[in-house]
Amino acid sequence: MGKSKKTELGLQRAGREPAAESTSAAAELVRGVNYVLAIAIDKYENTHKPLYNCERDAEDITRILTTKYTFAPENVKKLYNDKATTENILVALDEYSRRLEEKDSLLIIYSGHGENRNGIGFWIPADAQKFTEYLPLSTVRDFLEPIKARHIFVVSDSCFAGRFFMSTRSSGDPAKYTERHPSRYALTAGRDEPVLDGKPGQNSPFAEAFKSMLSNNDEPVGAVMLSEKILQEVAKKVEGFQTPRHGELNIDGNKHGQFFFHPKKGMNAEEHLAIGKLIIQLAEQVYDPGLYRSAEKHIQFAIENAKLDQIDLPEAIYWHAKALQGAGDHEAAMRLLAEFIEKNKGHLPTR
Repeated sequence: MGKSKKTELGLQRAGREPAAESTSAAAELVRGVNYVLAIAIDKYENTHKPLYNCERDAEDITRILTTKYTFAPENVKKLYNDKATTENILVALDEYSRRLEEKDSLLIIYSGHGENRNGIGFWIPADAQKFTEYLPLSTVRDFLEPIKARHIFVVSDSCFAGRFFMSTRSSGDPAKYTERHPSRYALTAGRDEPVLDGKPGQNSPFAEAFKSMLSNNDEPVGAVMLSEKILQEVAKKVEGFQTPRHGELNIDGNKHGQFFFHPKKGMNAEEHLAIGKLIIQLAEQVYDPGLYRSAEKHIQFAIENAKLDQIDLPEAIYWHAKALQGAGDHEAAMRLLAEFIEKNKGHLPTR
């Protein structure tokens, strides 16, 4: 007989009140800053089995958010592996309670082991040696309550993450959840059950569905609709082994709205590359390392957007190397040139 679905797909991941909204229908919705807290743990200090894809999952998702959607890299906080301690997680949440304003939004991504013990749900931080050092989901909810953001969206890819929900409304009709009203929402990879980590070097089934939905979307999409699509995709992929759950969190600040993922309005991959090339040509005339760094950013955007849009843009590697060389990072430039030559033997790009 062939491998079971579970074996094929990999290991399990066990283990203040906002200001009142304007009553004017014509009032313009002012969006604030989108923050991300990404927590991913593959390597544990204790006897928990290592996972393979948590950091990869978090990196892939945050890359899509910062290249295709209105998330800035400087507003992404990453706690990976040994940085993902109970103390660091709670300190980060506490900082958001003091930093975020009522127009801001916070997306929290957790990817790692989880556990249900005597009906209590936990995230398992990297430094936890025994269950008394696990992070109860009820504690996470308590730390979310003082955060004044308009929207808080928790995405948890771990076993037994369904324990995040206490009493919660049905997700209902996504159209009834407006962006204007504050929300406290969660999407979990499963209910009160184990979930899969995926094959080593790939993504978990949940993260793969999340990536796919975001990558193949070109319009603003709400957390409710996105969650429902991910639920259907995961349930189909793993044939019922795990069933994602989504819904409102019963904590202060929830006014039954929903966060929306807004694609960036701007240049595509080819346009970013063209601007990067022009900046390099200017930098060669005046020799300004700062210009080379500016060109590098445009070319990086070109490369990332090309990946998201599944466009072949081989010469971007060459121009990325040129930008790094001009900025003085010769070692990285040589690595990229070697990669370009290997992939494109026989020709170099023209200007």
